[in-house]
Amino acid sequence: MAFHPGLGPIGTLRTSIFLSFAFTSMGIFTFVSPTQPKVFGLPSEIATRVWSLVSVRDITMGVAYGVLAWQRNYAGIKALITAHVITGGVDAATVWKYGEKPKTWGHAAGTTAMAAIVAGWWLNGREAIEF
Repeated sequence: MAFHPGLGPIGTLRTSIFLSFAFTSMGIFTFVSPTQPKVFGLPSEIATRVWSLVSVRDITMGVAYGVLAWQRNYAGIKALITAHVITGGVDAATVWKYGEKPKTWGHAAGTTAMAAIVAGWWLNGREAIEF
């Protein structure tokens, strides 16, 4: 029995385009606002060392989502979101251990949403979930 959370190939593209916009925007914000590391949830003394890396990572992920959407590469989108779930989990764990605990929930919520979407795709057994 297939798992159907209501996303088809169009939903897969919309998800990828949304993630492309969201992560590219966050990466640009991070890059142009190097004095705002508390947004991420880490104290300044830790975050300033990794802030530019977070920026580059987010821009790279955003561009990758956009390219995969443009190519209609559903398997690639599924693989990238799977990898991004791991990244989000590491972000949440890092903020939990070294930063402001309430900020952890923002990382965890986004990661959980992405994990639910990609789990549906994996459980479906195809590159994208059809209506």
